[in-house]
Amino acid sequence: MSASGHSREKIDKYSVTATVTVLFISVSKRWEKEFRAFSAGRQVRLLGYDTLDDKTWKRSTAAGDDVKEMMAWGNNDPTATADSLRADTDAIMTRSENLLERVSAVLEKHGYMNGESLTFVQCEELVEEGIVVELLLEPMWRIRDVIRWRMETNII
Repeated sequence: MSASGHSREKIDKYSVTATVTVLFISVSKRWEKEFRAFSAGRQVRLLGYDTLDDKTWKRSTAAGDDVKEMMAWGNNDPTATADSLRADTDAIMTRSENLLERVSAVLEKHGYMNGESLTFVQCEELVEEGIVVELLLEPMWRIRDVIRWRMETNII
C-alpha cells in the first residue's frame, strides 16, 4: 500500500489606481484585491498478489468519495463495504496472517513431509499450487555454498 499527495496555492494580486486631476490638484485612490486558488490531491494505491489463490488486488483511488472511507477506517468504523480499499486491505492482511496454515494444508494434501527431498514432478505440482514461484536447481548443501557460488561463478 502506498500513498502520495500534493497541494498548491496560487495567489493573484490585482490593483487599480485611479487618479483625478482638477485645477492642478491630483487625487488618487488605489484598490487591491487578492484572488486565491488552492488545489490539493492525494492518491492511495494497493497492489497485491496471492499465488496460492491466484488472486490479484489492484486498487487506486484519488481524492473524492474515498475520503469518507479513509476517515471511517481511521475511526475503526465497521461499516466497510465489500468492494472498498479497507475490505481489500483486510483480506490481504488475513491471508498473510494465516499463510503458514494455508501452505501446510497444501503440502499435507499432496503428502509432503518436512525436510523430504522432492522429485521434478513434485516440484511441478508445488509450482502449479502456487507455493513455489522460483526454483534454484543447484547442488547446494548450505547457504554458505550458495553465497560462494554467487560470488565466484558467472551465473549468467
